[in-house]
Amino acid sequence: MILPLERVVNISKTADLECQIDADNDIAAVRSWLSRYSKQTTLRAYKKEAERFLLWCTYERGLYLRQLKVSDFETYFSFLREKPLSKSSLVMAVHVIGSLISYLVNANYLKANPMKLLKTSQLFSQESQERQYRVWARMLEQDEWLAVQNALTCLPEGNVQQIDYKLKTQFLFSLLYLLGLRIHEVANHSWNAFRQLNGQWWFMAMGKGDKLGHIPVNDQLLSMIKIYRLHLGKTPLPLTNETEYLIISKRTKKPLGIRQLFSLVKAVGKIAAEQFKDNPDKYQKLLSLSPHWLRHLSASHQDKAGINGTMIQANHRHGSFSTTQIYLHSEDDRRFNEMQKLRMEVEPKMVVPQESSVKAELKITLTGKAVSEDYELERFISVLEQHILRDLAWNRTEDITKLMERYRKIKIFKKPLEIVYEIEGKFSEERMDYIKRGVIREAEIRLFECGVDYQEL
Repeated sequence: MILPLERVVNISKTADLECQIDADNDIAAVRSWLSRYSKQTTLRAYKKEAERFLLWCTYERGLYLRQLKVSDFETYFSFLREKPLSKSSLVMAVHVIGSLISYLVNANYLKANPMKLLKTSQLFSQESQERQYRVWARMLEQDEWLAVQNALTCLPEGNVQQIDYKLKTQFLFSLLYLLGLRIHEVANHSWNAFRQLNGQWWFMAMGKGDKLGHIPVNDQLLSMIKIYRLHLGKTPLPLTNETEYLIISKRTKKPLGIRQLFSLVKAVGKIAAEQFKDNPDKYQKLLSLSPHWLRHLSASHQDKAGINGTMIQANHRHGSFSTTQIYLHSEDDRRFNEMQKLRMEVEPKMVVPQESSVKAELKITLTGKAVSEDYELERFISVLEQHILRDLAWNRTEDITKLMERYRKIKIFKKPLEIVYEIEGKFSEERMDYIKRGVIREAEIRLFECGVDYQEL
């Protein structure tokens, strides 16, 4: 790593003979810490935070790492709060700097860790709560999850291509839900990640931060593995020397990338959404379905199935149990059910205001030119009288025959056609607005421009 500080500042030297890393200055010490991270996205993020921190130490405080005290860290994080950083970015910065300092203390490069005396827990707690509520918004409800599974079951299988698409999509969903894998873990692992130990099947997952974990493979997933592998022309169960990626194109034999796997999930979400056309919230939610939602759902359903929280943490390979807690909702369900015991003696009843009978004049003005003018006008009047005004007493002030004759004359000169109704009934202002919208909608369907005037008599 080449930091800009190397060219402009004196580098702190340490004479501590007990230092366990090959570093005699701050730059070398940070390099040693960064060398632990091989994943490029993590490395870039951590390097950026380290550079910003060291530049601040030099230009704002004029201090080396070994000279920093609690007040310096408090000032630095206050400095970050003044910048256009999101709360998650601020939490990230605290986490990264904390990791760096802890590493250097453990390596005996630094004598103490001032960050242990900081009150950062409140910041992390707030971020954790906000993250929990974001997860809740994405958590599939039971009917939504059933719709997704129904979409998977009903994928077509009329030819070889459709069968291949259906089986690999179902296998992808089983990995995301039954194992709780991240989408990049599905894309980057090969068949030899499945291992049999003492008659039990496990999935050896290399996750975030290169953390290795092992996840139990249940009987249903094992059955899905056999079906998908037989479809690919493989042995029913994985072999330890198989290095081929899990999901490949049967035509090209190339592994599917993250974007392609993501598209498979989105396609199923779109199909499932069709079951909720009459519910805009659920419809839009399923259109937003992403692979990580299934990982959330897996943790939540494990919790509801009574699986211990520490086991769920191990299955999802969370570094902290506080992360796992974000996905656990069974206690909230119990809390919700217990609160139903709280009652008041007051029982509210719906009170509907009495509507008085009203006499009014409804004047409709049509302009424009329909495709089939006479027919469309007759149809418009029919819908208006049989549906829109059906609950009211009404009287059209002009006979339909005379109205049509007048329309045929005035349309030549492109004059507006005025239709007047005398109406009577019990209706509110909301009811009148409904009638107006109905009239205008029917007119627009028939390519008329429409004006509606209402006046009580």
